Amino acid sequence: RGVLAYAAARAVRVVIEIDVPGHAASWGRGYPGILAKCAGSAPRDPHDVAKDLALDPTTEATYEVLGGVLGDLSEAFSEASGAAEASAVGEADKASHADGSGSNLGASSGGSSGTSSSSSIKSPGPAQSGGPNKKEAHQLTELPFSLHLGGDEVRYSCWGNDTGIASWMRANGVGSHDELLGLFVARAQKLAKAVGAGAVTHWEEVFKAGVAAGRQSAAADTIFQVWTGSELVGEITRAGYSVVASPMDHWFLDLPSNTWETMYEYDPAARPPSSSLPEEKDAGAEDLILGGEVAMWGEVADASNLEALVHPRADAAAERLWSRAQRGVQASADPEIARRLEAHRCRLLSRGFAAAPLAPGFCARAYV
Repeated sequence: RGVLAYAAARAVRVVIEIDVPGHAASWGRGYPGILAKCAGSAPRDPHDVAKDLALDPTTEATYEVLGGVLGDLSEAFSEASGAAEASAVGEADKASHADGSGSNLGASSGGSSGTSSSSSIKSPGPAQSGGPNKKEAHQLTELPFSLHLGGDEVRYSCWGNDTGIASWMRANGVGSHDELLGLFVARAQKLAKAVGAGAVTHWEEVFKAGVAAGRQSAAADTIFQVWTGSELVGEITRAGYSVVASPMDHWFLDLPSNTWETMYEYDPAARPPSSSLPEEKDAGAEDLILGGEVAMWGEVADASNLEALVHPRADAAAERLWSRAQRGVQASADPEIARRLEAHRCRLLSRGFAAAPLAPGFCARAYV
C-alpha cells in the first residue's frame, strides 16, 4: 500500500506481477493443494526450484485462491489511489488559499492539463499558483489497476508427471500443454477483469503457446512482454497485440555482454535490418509497441552491486526510449551521447548512488 500510494501521488503507474502458473513454489507453502503433483518426479536444481513447480490448472481451488489474491490487490490499489488523491487535493486547496484565487485554478501558464484516460495521462502544466488544481490532482491519481500475470517458464514436464492433470486433459479433449496453458490464461484474465484490472500483461510464452495451439486464448487487449529475443517483437505486433520490449540480447542488466552501447543502440520500434517481410507487413506496428523495460534479475545481484549493475546502463536505454530525436543514432557515431551519460553518472555519484564508470576517468565537476 505504501508503494502504491507513493506512486499514485506522483502519477506513476505500478504494474503488479503475479507470476502464474509457473514459478509457483511459494504458492505451495500456503496452499499445497493447488500445486501440480510433480515434486520429486524429476531432478531439480535446488537453486531453481521455483521454476520447476507449477499451479494445477485443472482444479477449481487454484482459481479460488488466485481470485482472492487479485481481489486483495485491487482493494489495496483502490485504497492507495484514494489516499493519494485526497492528499493531492489537500495540497491543491492549500495552494489555492495561499494564492488567494479560491478553488478555481483552471488557467495554467504551462499549457493545457490534458484529459485522463485508462491508458494515458498527460502531465499537467504548472498552475499559476505553483501547484495542481483539484481537477489536475484527480487526473494524477486516476490510473488503472494494472496487472502482469506472468506465464513464463511453465515446466510442462511438471504437468505431464501429474497423473490427475493428464487424466483431466484426456477427459476434456485438451490435446497439448500449450492448449492447457491457454485455458488457464483465459480463466486468469477473467478473474483479473472481474476485480477491475485494465489490459493484462503476460510474458511472451503465452503468445507462443497460442501460436503452437493454433489459437490465441488471450484477450484482444492483452499486452505481451518479450524477453528471449528482439525478433519476437515484430511477430507479436503483426498479430495485432501490444508489446513491451525487454529482450535479453539487449536489455538484461545481469548480462555483462550488454554494454551501455548495446542498450543504447537497441530501438524496439525500428524495423529489423534482417527482416525479409515487405514493409507493409509492419505498417502500424510502432503504435503497438508501448515501450520497454530493462530487466535486473536477482541471481547475481545484492546490495553490494545492485546500483553499479543498473546505472548508468539503464539510463542509456532510458534516453533511447524517451528521445525520439535519437532514433537511429549509434552510440559510436555521436560522442555527445557518452558525455551526457558520463555527466549523469557523476550526478548520480554526488547524490549517493554507486553508479559504475563508463570508461577510465573522473568527475571533473561537482553536481548537486
